Amino acid sequence: MVRGFITSLFLAYLTHTAQLLEPDNTGAFDIILQANLELHASNFSSPPLPGHVFEGDIALTDKQRQNIDIHGNTVGKAVDRNEDIRWPGGVIPYEIDCSLQKMSNAKDAIKKAMKEWESKTCLRFVPRTNQKDYLWFFRQKGCWCNVGRIGGRTSLSVGNLCEFKHVMVHEIGHAVGFWHEQSRPDRDSYVKVVQENILQGFESAFAKYSREKINSLNIPYDYESIMHYPFTAFSRNGKPTLKALRPLNGKKPYQHLSTLDAKQANMMYGYCRATAPEPLKRGKREVEEKNVFKLRQKRAVCRDYNLNCRRWARQRQCLANRNYMSRYCRASCGWCRTTVHGTCRDDHTSCRYWASTGQCRANPRYMRVYCKMSCGVCITRPRPPTRRPRPPTRRPRPPTRRPRPPTRPPRPSTPPRPPTPPRPPTQKPTAGPRCGLRYYGRAPGRIVDGQTAAKNSWPWQAQLRSRSGRHFCGGSLVAPQWVLTAAHCVKGSSTNYGYRVRLGEHHLGRRDRTEQEFTVSRIIVHPGYRRITANNDVALLKLDRPARLNKAVNLICLPSQGVNVPDGKNCYISGWGRTGYNRPGASVLQEAMMPTANQRTCANSMRSWGRVTSKMLCSGFGGSSTVSGCFGDSGGPFVCQGKNKRWVLQGAVSWGTRTCSAGRSEYTVYARVSEFVSWIRRYIGNTPTDSPRPPTPDVTPPPPHTPPTQTPVTPPPPDTPPPDTPPPNTPPKPSKIPTPPTPPPPPEPPKCSSPKALGMENKRIPDSDLSASSQYNRWHSAREARLNLKPGVTGVGAWCSRDLTTNQYLEVDLGVRTIITHIATQGRESKYPKFIKSYAVQYSEDGNVWANHPTIFTGNIDMSTVTKNSLNPPIIARYIRINPKTWKGAICMRAELYGCKVPPTKPTTDPTTQSKTSTHPPQPSTATATTKSTQVPLPPTPPIPTTPPKPVSSTIPPNPIGIRCEDKDSSCPTWASQGRCTTDSYVKRHCLTSCKSKQCDLISVRPRAPCSNPIGLGWDKRLPDTAFTSSSELNLGSWDAGARNARLYHLDDFNTKRVGAWCAAARKNQWLQVDLGKKKYVTAVATQGRDIYFEHVKSYQLAYSVDGTSWEYVKSKSGETVTFTGNCDHFTPVVNRLPRGVTARYIKFFPITSNWPCMRVEIYGCD
Repeated sequence: MVRGFITSLFLAYLTHTAQLLEPDNTGAFDIILQANLELHASNFSSPPLPGHVFEGDIALTDKQRQNIDIHGNTVGKAVDRNEDIRWPGGVIPYEIDCSLQKMSNAKDAIKKAMKEWESKTCLRFVPRTNQKDYLWFFRQKGCWCNVGRIGGRTSLSVGNLCEFKHVMVHEIGHAVGFWHEQSRPDRDSYVKVVQENILQGFESAFAKYSREKINSLNIPYDYESIMHYPFTAFSRNGKPTLKALRPLNGKKPYQHLSTLDAKQANMMYGYCRATAPEPLKRGKREVEEKNVFKLRQKRAVCRDYNLNCRRWARQRQCLANRNYMSRYCRASCGWCRTTVHGTCRDDHTSCRYWASTGQCRANPRYMRVYCKMSCGVCITRPRPPTRRPRPPTRRPRPPTRRPRPPTRPPRPSTPPRPPTPPRPPTQKPTAGPRCGLRYYGRAPGRIVDGQTAAKNSWPWQAQLRSRSGRHFCGGSLVAPQWVLTAAHCVKGSSTNYGYRVRLGEHHLGRRDRTEQEFTVSRIIVHPGYRRITANNDVALLKLDRPARLNKAVNLICLPSQGVNVPDGKNCYISGWGRTGYNRPGASVLQEAMMPTANQRTCANSMRSWGRVTSKMLCSGFGGSSTVSGCFGDSGGPFVCQGKNKRWVLQGAVSWGTRTCSAGRSEYTVYARVSEFVSWIRRYIGNTPTDSPRPPTPDVTPPPPHTPPTQTPVTPPPPDTPPPDTPPPNTPPKPSKIPTPPTPPPPPEPPKCSSPKALGMENKRIPDSDLSASSQYNRWHSAREARLNLKPGVTGVGAWCSRDLTTNQYLEVDLGVRTIITHIATQGRESKYPKFIKSYAVQYSEDGNVWANHPTIFTGNIDMSTVTKNSLNPPIIARYIRINPKTWKGAICMRAELYGCKVPPTKPTTDPTTQSKTSTHPPQPSTATATTKSTQVPLPPTPPIPTTPPKPVSSTIPPNPIGIRCEDKDSSCPTWASQGRCTTDSYVKRHCLTSCKSKQCDLISVRPRAPCSNPIGLGWDKRLPDTAFTSSSELNLGSWDAGARNARLYHLDDFNTKRVGAWCAAARKNQWLQVDLGKKKYVTAVATQGRDIYFEHVKSYQLAYSVDGTSWEYVKSKSGETVTFTGNCDHFTPVVNRLPRGVTARYIKFFPITSNWPCMRVEIYGCD
């Protein structure tokens, strides 16, 4: 019924059930009703309960809810006692969600309840490892649970007021498979339902089920059952809704697990033996045979409930969509357990071999009938029968067309040989073992004249789509966030043009349920690519987030640098390209086998179409076949199987004949990936390779060691310095106090005698190494920031930022560590002057840790004159950022860098700084300190993949609770002196300071870092209420859930009726804004959920503004919007530090994921 009507009717029940029920004297269901139904009746409540809660505390599945609406019971018309909801062997895997991990009272109640079930029954609770079906305890609204094992996660909510042992015993009873006791078919002989006292709208809570629905296992009705209603359950006037028809004899329901409850659970699970429970002696169809085990199951249970089941089974949906098919298509999938009379055998001599190759799952309809023993279908007793079971009256006939599981079954006369185990690798792989593995599909047979690939058989295949969804190229997943494709697919697109990448795709016109779609955040084209020659035809696409690797989406291994694939090796091409000249593209992924071709033969054959260089790879049959690639296959993978049985990416489809014909001694040409591995790793980091190649020494190895002919040298005396240490100038005098070592000389600035332009003007620095904080549009991108560049068809001839703020920057990646001595800048040539008047410089060696040059440089005075500034002292770095501070008209600039490479000199050693007792190793050069002694340049550090930043682990206090230590009553010191802190729950909750509670914080949480002071939102509330605004607020009647409550540590205030958090009125597109009063340098933020209940934000994004009009998201060092990790419970503060500090007056929080958007926040920084 409607909420207002329930409120008026249920008020009497809430008054009757007492003001805050005491758990020691109150039945569990009384507490459950208060926890669940009060949420509907009280104005001080959270949003409505999700879904339908049946009989007060049962969460129904979609099928159960539909059957109740149609048939009046949870199983529909074909009712039966469901054995599928029982946990196998009586073992229940469980998992406690992080929302309960810091609630000691809730965890204690759960542990004690499980211990009571284990002490009285054969059931066992084990922590979950990788089990698919498990019991999940989590914090939600109210106390409720699913009934039995529903497939996957059985949820049990531990809401407010549910943190008591006997409440958890009751809810776990539902998870075991129990319904309520008064729903038994024989309940009318024991209790009478008083309909006139039942709260209107809850009559269905007193439903009675037939014997077909509930099996009581011949256990008598139990007034003392933990699953029994209290006699005033769902009362509208406080009077009993149930009356006992027999003497209670002092029995009181709902306190402990009763003896009959335990007996019924043991009988339900057959006393948790390895076999199924004993047959019940009820009815003629259930007969117990003394020595022959018989598993009875009705034919109606094992059948197909959908006319499309057979077709879906042929499409391999039994494994791809197991949750649905195991319930509604059991017969077609071969998952029916047939009657087993003690015999469990294989009907074919090769069954064991077929089972070892995975045919039990790939071909279940044959294997589960004729290979029962090898597939483990039949269930037998652990003890052999005392008498021989009778064989079946007739043996099942084989099908007319018996399918052959393997392609080549072994001969019946010869026992199948076990597969040869693979040889262990000679050295540890460079990365995880996932790359290059296929989980679906058979070995391909033999995208012109190809064949349809098995679904997800090439899990690294990527599809490039335009903004409208049109397929135009292929690609290969080489790292979780990087796709390799052909440069000609994306050339001229340093901005992404709305490109999208789809992984896990198979059929372009259907939803395969395995797809993952991404937007392209960065495009990197090889700097040596030329469209005319198609040389170096490779490009990298960075996805907006890492891909989720699974059996349908996986990485492809990269070859070793410079290691070429041999000629004639059979490899495979795949894609959705055209199936012939002037033919449409394929809608289903195609595959074809193509051998690699000799380079010289290919070059001679293809010279009329183009030049084949050493950076290219050819494949084809040389006229003996028409198999080839075609339009739309560009960028797609050409893979070969390595020695370790993994697939390796050897080529990316580049070009071929215009007519897509390979039948005239012509070939398909690819970009040879082994020539670009170093360039690829420069951006994506270390990735798996086929077989790591031993490093090539830089110098000639020394000659083999020969044994010395002279006599051994006697060891030197103890005071003699080691051979590697140069002798000191004068021998030190003996002294009792050791002489301190001479400090090293101060570092000298790096020297560059003849600085040269580093390549921005002449484009030696490629477009992909130029980036910026923002751009006005694609014509004003960072690739236009080259000195003396004129406006043209590619852009306006300068980089211009979108936002006019001082945190904008132009970033240049020099590729290697370089000495930088000068910077030259220009403005943009346009009708109106636009140039930089002053700027700062930042530099870094890894792109993550940045240092500031101490000088603010003078910029330009007009838009065309070049202004050159000298860096004093010079710096050594790989990455440079030019950070405009003041400008004219707009932030627009062109630039050039001057310097020279770091010379590979050996570190010098000063003999005077050596000591007998200590040595000083040479210090490496960094972005903040350089020395005269430089080292050989190290390879560039691979960029760190973008992941949500981890919350700050070092905070003050170290383990914040989220509750402020304070007394809420002036009498707290007196009560504490009387010892009521341990005996009175009210004093314990409201006198935290006087009771010296450890479950509270004495100081406000903050990160342990400089410039991380609380700005004043929560603890001391320095910011006024008017500083908080929001998109919406939840309507809670007389209670206020507005933005002014979004203060860290703020609790529910019953005097002013203010909720302990800001709560939004909807789930999506909500925000919370804070005005700091003036500009602050913000470095970190902290969040909490709502006080008392469960609502909290799990992830969020931040935006900041100086004027409240122009906003910018907080971004990572790579320029991507950061999604911060939020809360996992509703009370523990989580502190997140920004990747880099921002200067702003306004901060806006955008909840991304939550169980409901409710927040309390604090902001940290300094002036």
